[in-house]
Amino acid sequence: MPKLGVIYRLSVEDFFPGGLTFPEGRQIAVWAAAAGADALHVSAGHYRSLPSAQVVLPPMAMPDGPFLDYAAAVKKEIAMPVIAVGRLGDPALAEAAVTDGKADFIALGRTLVAEPQWVEKVSRGEPIRRCLACNTCINEMRGGARIGCVVNAAAGREAAFADAQPARGERIAVIGAGPAGLTYASLVAGANKVTVFEKQKLAGGSLRYAGKAPLFQEVEANEQSFDRYIDDMVAACKSKGVVLRLGVDVTADPSMLTRFDHVVIATGAAYRFGLGRFATWALDSGAARWPGIARLLSNDRLRNWFYYRARRGTAARLRYMFCVGKRITVIGDAVKAGKSNQAIASAFEAALLPGSGGRAV
Repeated sequence: MPKLGVIYRLSVEDFFPGGLTFPEGRQIAVWAAAAGADALHVSAGHYRSLPSAQVVLPPMAMPDGPFLDYAAAVKKEIAMPVIAVGRLGDPALAEAAVTDGKADFIALGRTLVAEPQWVEKVSRGEPIRRCLACNTCINEMRGGARIGCVVNAAAGREAAFADAQPARGERIAVIGAGPAGLTYASLVAGANKVTVFEKQKLAGGSLRYAGKAPLFQEVEANEQSFDRYIDDMVAACKSKGVVLRLGVDVTADPSMLTRFDHVVIATGAAYRFGLGRFATWALDSGAARWPGIARLLSNDRLRNWFYYRARRGTAARLRYMFCVGKRITVIGDAVKAGKSNQAIASAFEAALLPGSGGRAV
């Protein structure tokens, strides 16, 4: 009879007083190997872990590969293959984990939700869409919702995008290199000639500030996670032939849009009541993480007010640019202020399902 392979997954450290310690977890791994397991899948964490249960699914504030050394230590004790897991989506780290002998295989979870083509893209040396490790995918499912992803709006909606019909052969100008603009450009590039205009000298828009806030979604925010995501989105756009014109304010000279067939407005939202200066000061100075202010800004009601009520879409200011004979689409926060996942979802729909996403003008 054919043999059924058995992979034994175990958590080797619970991270709370009275829980399983690593020496105990390592001993269990040795026993499992001796009992005939064909491979060991080494993880860590527990729903009672400290400082929070989020440790089980390492959030963005934790370093990459936090459980890798546990896998390496177990591998030294047994003769069968060891699988490592936990924030191993960085291609260089994943490769090093195997080539350095710390593990025989790596397991990817949230990474593949964010970038289902991770394996193919890495094998071709292409930039990937980075997982933010914001745990939105897991936290929303725990609340009863279907799986979703902040950076990949097709996650959980694959059937809706199965017959995507993006535009072809167009000259497209995208105004704004925030998350919506970069997402849209990366999805339509290749089949179209795309230029992205951004008045700031760096791409990323307001998402570059997200890592300076106390929280993103339900986890502690981390700048590196957002910077890495943005840098790879820029690299993905460039690899597909997108021209990025940074430090160029196209609103000051709309004639730059004359040669384009389609203009996509992705200029984000602007703060009302003069709050813009306060918000950027609080984030840039680090004041947003001062204990008292951090506690205030972590309040769900206040956060939602800042997302939805304190900001307004900027598209209305740009109507003087709308030219007869051009197709104009407004996406992301430029339509209506909201959260990053909503802005990125708008870009996915406008790029891959024309007529269903964004707002045609």
